[in-house]
Amino acid sequence: MKNKTEKLESNSKQFFYKWKFLLFITIIVGFLLRLFFSPWDVPVTNDALDYLAYAMAISNNGGLPIGNYPTNDGWPILISWFFTILSFQNFIDASNFQILLSSVLSSICAIPIFLICRKFVKDEFAIVGSTLFILHPIIIKNSVNGLTEPLYMLLLSLSIIFLISGKNKNFFIAFFLIGLASIVRYEAFLFIIPFSIMIFFERKINKKSILVFFVSLLIFSSIIVCISILRIETTGEDGLISNVISGPNFFYKFILSGEPKIDEHGIPDLIPTKYGKDFTNKSEMFLSLAITNFILLLGKTLLPLMIILVPFGIYYFLKNRDKNSWFLIMFSVISIIPILYVLGRDVSETRYFLVLFPLLCVISSYSIQKISKKLKSQKIPIYVILIVIFSSIILVNQNQIDLEEEKKLFDNAIIITSFADGVNYFSSSKYIEAADLKNTWPEIPEFNKSQNPNTKTAKFLVQDYDSLEKFIIENIEYDIENKRNGLTHIIIDKFTESNVLLDLEKNDGKYEYLKKLEIDFQSDKQKMIVYEIDLAKFEREIHEKDME
Repeated sequence: MKNKTEKLESNSKQFFYKWKFLLFITIIVGFLLRLFFSPWDVPVTNDALDYLAYAMAISNNGGLPIGNYPTNDGWPILISWFFTILSFQNFIDASNFQILLSSVLSSICAIPIFLICRKFVKDEFAIVGSTLFILHPIIIKNSVNGLTEPLYMLLLSLSIIFLISGKNKNFFIAFFLIGLASIVRYEAFLFIIPFSIMIFFERKINKKSILVFFVSLLIFSSIIVCISILRIETTGEDGLISNVISGPNFFYKFILSGEPKIDEHGIPDLIPTKYGKDFTNKSEMFLSLAITNFILLLGKTLLPLMIILVPFGIYYFLKNRDKNSWFLIMFSVISIIPILYVLGRDVSETRYFLVLFPLLCVISSYSIQKISKKLKSQKIPIYVILIVIFSSIILVNQNQIDLEEEKKLFDNAIIITSFADGVNYFSSSKYIEAADLKNTWPEIPEFNKSQNPNTKTAKFLVQDYDSLEKFIIENIEYDIENKRNGLTHIIIDKFTESNVLLDLEKNDGKYEYLKKLEIDFQSDKQKMIVYEIDLAKFEREIHEKDME
């Protein structure tokens, strides 16, 4: 009898180790896919570029520099440590490293996701939940963009697993991690609500639970206070309470009251241009946009397999709910609040949904476990994992950019920044800032009021103008307040949609103050045309018109 029991325990251990090995293989596959689909030697752009520049500025300064820098600085701070140690003197190498680091962190996330799922389902099905995360096309694409989400998700998922473990010391670690997550993205500050509730849900209200709560809160607060003091000294804002409060203020001022919101360049924000007349209540349109975008983007996030697994698994997840289930529900409800706020402003990006993946992976694991039980097959998890791998490869590959063409477009941007101080937005103008940074790297320019690097070559929107002359007049002069160069060149390519620029392309002969430049670009697929503005001729023509 004893030998039989030992044999069963031995088989159980072998089975467990097999699934641990499978988790390891899944992580390796996920990491290799990220390496394969990463845009090597193509610089990061937009928010990721701001984080890259800020990281180098921190490294150069030996600490947080004073200026208009992003308040979500946890990710740049982490990158800056590596920049200080490894001393990246080449801009592209630094950009590549940022992509590599985010890919590593995203892959590691599979471990805490597995441990979270393991609290609800058996090991083999927890592996499936972890696989759905690490091999999800949206997760893979996000991880190779050099953004904050991989680090943010790692800290959140680790904090969840420590919290639901139920041990006092793990509560302290969970609050410490959620404090760090708040430095990466200020929205994590809101998670103090479900985390605090969970302490009393776990132990009920007594002296011990109250003590655990206050110690946990002290740990969380110490992190928040320290980073807030540093931020106030360097940027003038704490980046946490101020940002959390700014959401309701924005809703009241620009949505309920309808006050027009103008940025520092005099350009209307999305609210007035998207919602119609100023000084009218826009709450109905705001909520309509938020809900519509939420449904559409959630559906996109659930593709390819979760869109089937999640609806099926919700019933069983709620049916077998316990304290851990209630916590994930509270966590997800709090997560949805900032998501709806962003979507109501018509910023439609799936990356804001990544915070929901712990819940989605758990629910999907429930589905696979129930399906396997009904079909009486232990091979179902293997089949699902194989389907996930192949579907992810196909979907990510379908949306893969042409890296060689993107490299040439970046080279084109370098050429443009060599002679232009100000251009209009065009199809590949996202590389203009990166080109300017490459030219000055590792020196970083000051950040402007929009918390972006104030690079040499300014960019201007032409869509809101009905005449070329008006566009030039309002943007040609140097902006002293924002230290921004004026418009010097106009660029048209085959993707240009502005009627003003399309008219210029057809009738460029009537604009004597514009000189068409012959430039040998690295890629001519975009059919780029560059015009230089002759300031003297332009001012003379405007003066003559005023005299008539």
